[in-house]
Amino acid sequence: MAVSDVTRGDVWEMMLDLERQVRYYGTLADRFGLRYRVIRYLLLMGILAEGGVLYAFSSEPLWLVLVGGGLGLALGILTVFDAVTSYAETSAVFRTTSLLCDDIKVEVERLWRDIEAYRVDDDRAEELYSMLMDRWIRWTQRVTLELHHHDNVKAAKEAYKVVEARYVP
Repeated sequence: MAVSDVTRGDVWEMMLDLERQVRYYGTLADRFGLRYRVIRYLLLMGILAEGGVLYAFSSEPLWLVLVGGGLGLALGILTVFDAVTSYAETSAVFRTTSLLCDDIKVEVERLWRDIEAYRVDDDRAEELYSMLMDRWIRWTQRVTLELHHHDNVKAAKEAYKVVEARYVP
């Protein structure tokens, strides 16, 4: 049972691209998750500092009270920024997409091994490839966030190294 070079090439490219997307979306999930945690940490520290300032300087001169008010204003701006950016939601979308791509990648790798072991013919390989491609597109088409070119290129280079080391004799 031989599989055509076209089908083999399509499956190989799909493996590379899925490996890239797993890495790319995972990197972005980590980055946006870190941003979310940093903002939350700054809010917590700011609230504690604001409480301390208000307690310590409540009977002090006006300029010290204004410092506390300025800190309160900064906290308000940071709170609005946190609400508008939705880093937690963005991180969750990226993490979920990375996991979904990883699930499909496992199935594509299984298809590749079946092709290499001559356990599947061209028609069946094409059928499986089309089914996996449809699922992949359906799962990732909703991710409409901006492309981070640097991370995408880095993920592509890493993915090529990993897939080549794993599957090229």
